[in-house]
Amino acid sequence: MSPIFYSKFIWADWLLDQPLRRCSPEARGLWIDMLALSVRSEPVGVLADGGTVLGVSDIARAAGLRKPTAERLIAELERNNVFSRDDRGAIYSRRVVREHRTRQSNKANGARGGNPQLTAKNAPAPVNPHKLGVKSQESEVKESEVTESKATEQQAPLLRAVEVMGTTIDALHRKMAWMAFDYTFANWLEEGSDPERDVWPTIAALTKKLGRVPASPVYFTEAIRESRDRRRSCAPQHRTLGAPYLASTATIPRTGTVARIDPQLEADRRDAFARDGVWSTAWGPKPDAAKTVESRG
Repeated sequence: MSPIFYSKFIWADWLLDQPLRRCSPEARGLWIDMLALSVRSEPVGVLADGGTVLGVSDIARAAGLRKPTAERLIAELERNNVFSRDDRGAIYSRRVVREHRTRQSNKANGARGGNPQLTAKNAPAPVNPHKLGVKSQESEVKESEVTESKATEQQAPLLRAVEVMGTTIDALHRKMAWMAFDYTFANWLEEGSDPERDVWPTIAALTKKLGRVPASPVYFTEAIRESRDRRRSCAPQHRTLGAPYLASTATIPRTGTVARIDPQLEADRRDAFARDGVWSTAWGPKPDAAKTVESRG
């Protein structure tokens, strides 16, 4: 077993994860047990013990459930894309695997003295004793530049989100869920979404439609996945009313076309419209508009 006894857990991500929210409380309870098993498994994040994949019976026994119940709940979690499977069919948490990989990389870099790219740049140069004061000042300036560059690189996705939504970094810092934006952004990329064609155009368009910055970046997840799926299906692209420099990458469905939509997804959209008054033009006509058309017919 892996010697991981604790890990960072962001409560807002748990409460605002839309795929997980679509699952029943019973399924969510099983998933937290499966996460606890995954961080003590080898490899970390994968429900396996070395070369042995943990099956439904193993998970049911560890969670204290009957096998039929475990099968039903695991199927519900998988149907809602809560977890993924590797080539062997082993269940794994995308986030736990990604965070462990980052942790191992940071540990290896630390053992070698830090980030190898920054270490090479900051290697000490021969000092001219006649210009010691000048060299010392230059060294301080370079260290400051490296620190600022590293901070900017880490905040790049969040800064881009600030630009796209027309808000400020301070405003996002006041929304707790946005502090985990780098994880959410990395998950979108891992799922195959393209930043310039899926992520930023969708964020710009939905933020303008909503009229404010949502409480969590998870709000955009379903629309970003839809944009990715449309792009993969080679659907024709049309202009939208989003941000000017991003406009050519978003889509508006052609008039008269009707896309086949999953009934549960359609119900979730209508619930969101009834609750928040938010509706994307990519989803078709608003529910009230559709009723008007039917009454005229």
